[in-house]
Amino acid sequence: MKTTNRIPCRLLGGFRYAIVALLVLAACSKDQLMEFGQAPQVYIYKQTDDASRDSATYSFAIQLPETVQDTFRIPIRISGVARDVDRTVHYEVLDRSTADADLYEILPARIPAGSYTGFLPIRLIKKEVLAQQEMRLWIKIVPSADFEPGAADQLEYLLKVNNYLTRPPSWVQGYFGDFSQVKYGMIIRETGYTDFTGTLPAVWYYIIQSCKNAMLEYKASTGQDMVDELGNNITFPF
Repeated sequence: MKTTNRIPCRLLGGFRYAIVALLVLAACSKDQLMEFGQAPQVYIYKQTDDASRDSATYSFAIQLPETVQDTFRIPIRISGVARDVDRTVHYEVLDRSTADADLYEILPARIPAGSYTGFLPIRLIKKEVLAQQEMRLWIKIVPSADFEPGAADQLEYLLKVNNYLTRPPSWVQGYFGDFSQVKYGMIIRETGYTDFTGTLPAVWYYIIQSCKNAMLEYKASTGQDMVDELGNNITFPF
């Protein structure tokens, strides 16, 4: 009688499970090798649809007059996996920057535990020179014990800092009165408007009333009228 060598079904099923298990283990090992083989990286987060993706301007002129310092935060992101501990990010000011050392302070940066994002915090200090001259800070991410720098085109950021504003072409004397940097800064701060081209009457009223309300709040809290950079009281025609 002719015999045929056959593998029992239960053994065949066992072989299949063993093969699948080996493949899974191989895949896990490969993932682990990829994870451990590539050092964690960090880079400046630059949205492609953001006009300020490579730079930003900070002006003390749009802040309250008593503001003497503020912190600007540059968003950063990591590639790799989140960890259960805080991790340190290092960054520096490049030599081509034009800012004096007493105009800024580099603060510690980190990626918080469990997070993929963080900030590069830079303390900005208001000095008289900023009323006449804009300073420029070129920031660059550098290696730290926790991170290597990421993509080369996402490691630098230009921060421009000043304490002045120039009169926009769309400024209307009949609505706003005489131009001043403090008045324009208050308009930006209270309403977000920087350009007034094609502005409807209802919007003019909203802008002026918002600023008047801010001036009343300022006087209530300080006991003084708000003045411009020349020491003149800020007023509107109506």
